[in-house]
Amino acid sequence: AGLLVAHADGSCTVAVERAAAMLCLTAIHDIMKLEALLPVVCKEHAPYRGRAAGERIVDHDEALGYVLDHDGAALPCFSALSAAQQKPIRFTQSKMGFNHGWLVQAEAPPGALFSKFKECIETDDVHAEDIAFYFVHWLTDLAGAEATPLHGAEKFVVKFPHSVLA
Repeated sequence: AGLLVAHADGSCTVAVERAAAMLCLTAIHDIMKLEALLPVVCKEHAPYRGRAAGERIVDHDEALGYVLDHDGAALPCFSALSAAQQKPIRFTQSKMGFNHGWLVQAEAPPGALFSKFKECIETDDVHAEDIAFYFVHWLTDLAGAEATPLHGAEKFVVKFPHSVLA
């Protein structure tokens, strides 16, 4: 994910800008689950991912993608990042049709699971560290999927198959 920098002497340091990007994404990735924040496609942006002008984007990931694409300044933690660090965050919000549940439970053939994902990688010039960034984000997303502050990240610890995580 590019969060650490390995040095010749065997030590590692935190890649501060990349870590800031991950923290930003962790903070903002579910804000569009608040219905009052869901954006409506502006006339000048239509069509947006198949949506017409005036249409509300109800999928929370696509809604965040729309805001990042067209009004990133509305999210100061995002707009403060360099363009290089904004790019992997935008990638995480791409409509890539990738379903983690299908992968973990082997519920789809590889073509259905990875074809759109591969297309996004190729058309958006995505690099290996950006793909790793996406999956690290997915782990943080999974860890907070069911908030249980007194018990920790219960879904991640108890319900996620340890053999798959390993």
